[in-house]
Amino acid sequence: HLRPKRKSPHLIEGTAFVTHDRLDMVRMEGQLSKRPSFWTRSVEITRRYARVCGVRVPIEMQSRADVRFVGDSTFSMTYNYETINGQPVR
Repeated sequence: HLRPKRKSPHLIEGTAFVTHDRLDMVRMEGQLSKRPSFWTRSVEITRRYARVCGVRVPIEMQSRADVRFVGDSTFSMTYNYETINGQPVR
């Protein structure tokens, strides 16, 4: 379980999932520990990670926010790497 020591719209309170053998982070999900603005009631975030060229990097991020007067808003982003640490990604 992840619980930040301070409230910030940049920190997540939730759960981290790691591999059993190498303790590599695979997924992190939860809510922002502080609302980013008056208009946003809550934000749920899921980030997925993978090992690419020997480096643990984010590969996908999805979020859902409850926005006042508008309702649910969703966002999804996928990372495509061309190089990592100067090495081309195959």
